[in-house]
Amino acid sequence: MTVVTSLGCNFACPYCFEAKHPSLMDEAVQDRLLQITENKLATVGELSVLWYGGEPLVGRDALLRLSGGFRRRAAAAGAAYRAAMVTNGYLLTAEVATLLRDNDVRSAHVTLDGPAETHDRRRALIGGRGTFDTVLANIVAAADILPLSVRVNLDADNAGAYETLLTQMAGAGLVRLSTLDGGWAMPVGGYVWRPARSSEPKHGRCHTGRVLVTGVLGGRCVEEPDLYRAQVERRGCPAKLVTTGMLRRRW
Repeated sequence: MTVVTSLGCNFACPYCFEAKHPSLMDEAVQDRLLQITENKLATVGELSVLWYGGEPLVGRDALLRLSGGFRRRAAAAGAAYRAAMVTNGYLLTAEVATLLRDNDVRSAHVTLDGPAETHDRRRALIGGRGTFDTVLANIVAAADILPLSVRVNLDADNAGAYETLLTQMAGAGLVRLSTLDGGWAMPVGGYVWRPARSSEPKHGRCHTGRVLVTGVLGGRCVEEPDLYRAQVERRGCPAKLVTTGMLRRRW
């Protein structure tokens, strides 16, 4: 179940497809959602929630109240409960990450669109102030508390900055874990190119010492960002390239 606690967002990303409204889910709507969920739990064995937005942490109070209600109702029905979140990361402090973990949020998905100058041009706050330094600091602080993955929306504007981002993240003390989740390029025309997925150790060793995996293409590791740029440029732009990898701090 996808739950949107806030239709509003604190970012003003130029490529965002959502029509944002400065509204929060009020308690009356929360109560109706909890009642609907309670009724459905009688026939399901698991309740899985994705917190989404807007920006879900703008609606943090609603998120925490609903989390408590979902967890109590799932426990009463003998159903398993788990949750995940898609967030821009600006409000994901260590304190907030702890609250989320304690409310059975098991992972969070955060976006960095390149190094500071590139990211701040594409993912600024409403009003234009940059967000890279805050988001990266929050990733570092939260990585030991909550499993995180990082996405890069890659197109012709920022494809050349990908390596710099990896270097900056490595410099901040982040390394990827051995688990691997390949990326995918998705041009506007609807064609989807998706690399093969594999958890074999030989793929897990790609990009030793870097922060994110760059995916697997045709069963082999893609080790050069130029190959990804070629995919994006050949398929046409605008396109999206998403790469994710679970992060932890390097001690």
